[in-house]
Amino acid sequence: MEFGELEPALQSFVLLHPEYSVPDGADGMCFFASVEFQEVLDELGLLSEGLRETSDGWDVIKVRQIGSPPIEVPRYTIHWAFRWKSLAIDWTARQFWEEARWPEIWKLGS
Repeated sequence: MEFGELEPALQSFVLLHPEYSVPDGADGMCFFASVEFQEVLDELGLLSEGLRETSDGWDVIKVRQIGSPPIEVPRYTIHWAFRWKSLAIDWTARQFWEEARWPEIWKLGS
């Protein structure tokens, strides 16, 4: 999957937060990782004023609100990912599935 304008932010976050690439580092950190990724996007100028004002196109969301992720989240767990346009970006999926891609990215509605 190509990520175009998102690629610099993904690469930057990988370097800044390698702790989220392992299950123990990812455990319980889904919301914080998503907010930290949002900050990286903002620093790189990838969040426009319009998006910040309306939250239409990006935000931190509960995984169960966005369809079918490629990982299985335990039933009573609230798990957060970052929504960027039509993509969900999950930096902490490895807390549930050690073999998950890092980050785990999927198209919304798929």
